[in-house]
Amino acid sequence: MFRFVLVALLVACAAPQEPRIRQPERVITSRAEVPAEIQKLLPKHGVFLAGGGDKSPVFRIVIDTDAKTIYSGSAPPATPLHAALAEERTRELTPPNEQHLMQLCVDAKGEPPPAQPPERVKGYDELFVVVDGDSVFYLQGRGPITRPRAIKAIEALRAAAAL
Repeated sequence: MFRFVLVALLVACAAPQEPRIRQPERVITSRAEVPAEIQKLLPKHGVFLAGGGDKSPVFRIVIDTDAKTIYSGSAPPATPLHAALAEERTRELTPPNEQHLMQLCVDAKGEPPPAQPPERVKGYDELFVVVDGDSVFYLQGRGPITRPRAIKAIEALRAAAAL
């Protein structure tokens, strides 16, 4: 009996095991943890996207899936991302566009973060926020956002907002 246990133990220890790769956690937070100046701009359900910097024009897009709208705005460089923007407009969010854009945002939200965060780009920032009530995916680029799925979502959001 002792030999059987010993052999079983040795076989179990010698069996190849798949390496465990630790995946960094996704950036899910609550609405209360989002900076106050951004909180007031978030829809209850939808997406908030903003970017710009010292030398780059500022843009903002808000997809509000409750109101079925796409808000877009732009302003000259050095305008704070949360400030009133010089040019603003609101368009209707059609059901096919909503489905397409929100699927891209869900894909971006599920994308694992890189093992090493990208280097900060001084003088430019991007924010990508997917909101579902109090559950918030908050991604701050501290430069252009570099995650591939997020880039795809950002490009589609900008196209839908005509920016």
